[in-house]
Amino acid sequence: MPSNLWRFILTAFAFIVFSASSVANEITQLQRSGGVQIKSWLSNHQDEKQTEQVSINEQLTLYIEVSTPRWFTGGTRIGAIEIPDVIAKQRSQLAVNYAEKRKGTTWSVQLWEVNLYPQKSGEFVIPPLAVQVQVSVESGVNVKGNLYTDPLRFTASLPSGLLTEETPWINSPQAQISQQWQQSNQDLKAGDTITRTITVQATDTLSVLLPPIMASDSENTRNRYQAYSKPVRLSDTQNRGQYRAQRVEEEVYVLQTGGELTFPGYVISWWDPNQRELRELQIEGQSFKVSHTFSSMLRYYKDNLLITLILFTVILGLYLGLKRYYKRQPKPAWWLFMQELLGGNEQRIRASLYARLRSESGYLQLSQLSQSDEWQILATQIQNEKIFFIKGCFLWRKIASLAAQQNKQKPSHYRALPQLARLNERYKAPK
Repeated sequence: MPSNLWRFILTAFAFIVFSASSVANEITQLQRSGGVQIKSWLSNHQDEKQTEQVSINEQLTLYIEVSTPRWFTGGTRIGAIEIPDVIAKQRSQLAVNYAEKRKGTTWSVQLWEVNLYPQKSGEFVIPPLAVQVQVSVESGVNVKGNLYTDPLRFTASLPSGLLTEETPWINSPQAQISQQWQQSNQDLKAGDTITRTITVQATDTLSVLLPPIMASDSENTRNRYQAYSKPVRLSDTQNRGQYRAQRVEEEVYVLQTGGELTFPGYVISWWDPNQRELRELQIEGQSFKVSHTFSSMLRYYKDNLLITLILFTVILGLYLGLKRYYKRQPKPAWWLFMQELLGGNEQRIRASLYARLRSESGYLQLSQLSQSDEWQILATQIQNEKIFFIKGCFLWRKIASLAAQQNKQKPSHYRALPQLARLNERYKAPK
């Protein structure tokens, strides 16, 4: 490379370094001489003085004031603010410009605001921030350079012992919650839809700091409907210096079955920094009556239908098996008695009961089986009143139980007689 080119590059570099140093020296000298001033402070709007203690998610405003007894001849730029676990939001790219008297001299003032939102407990440091300004001097020359703010400190903590850093809550002077319901049809049935929209609004906060409202559905309710969540809508607006954040959640429920369907309510904790009070925002649930369609009824009762079908199949199988078995074997006495009860022949029912009495106890009269007043009344009713199915089954079992008690009290050679009678009854040829 030619030596002339090297000489040119070195000269240009030295000129750039000298110019930058000269500009830096000029703005620094201007600040020292009082030709430009910069100051910064913190405030949470509750106290216009310096604020050093705030709560998590509380809006803290960093004010940066730049002033000069001359006037600003160029745009002012604030360097990026990067603080771990702190959200910094410069809502407006324009400063508040005004003039004020200081010791008889009119000063041009620019006031900048940056909102800070600490996300966890601890002590935070705002490092010196570079603010690029351009002002005129008496000679008519414009001086441009960076001014630096002083470092600031503040501490953040939870405002109440009832809250944790994992608890969903809102930190705002004003907050409200509302909801809307929309049905696809006035009379709901399976297959229709219900749309639920929940809106949360709060002041002096960010929409990203508003917690989610609608929880995920449980397994039980998921079988009743299918939920489809629309994208969450977040918005931050400003009106006459008041910041308002909004979060809108919307879900569409496709009804799967009929019956009564209840959607839950929700509760959100809300910390009011002005009143220093923990409150609750509540949204009520709502119930809907849904009619079944044929397909939804099958889906809803499929488990009961399946169990009923299995029981019916088992009972039918047992019935057919017993029927086939007793085609080749003598029918038991209880089977024949059930047929007599179903037939309703009073004489044959009484004859079967007496046969039961004789085979179990050896007695010929029902009154001999027990001397209790209750049994004596039953023995009389058997002779004079009609015997229905349930009462006949009761008498059949009662005779056996009383006969068993009688047989326990008899000597062993007497006990054999009823057993022989039962054997004869069992192997008697069917009619």
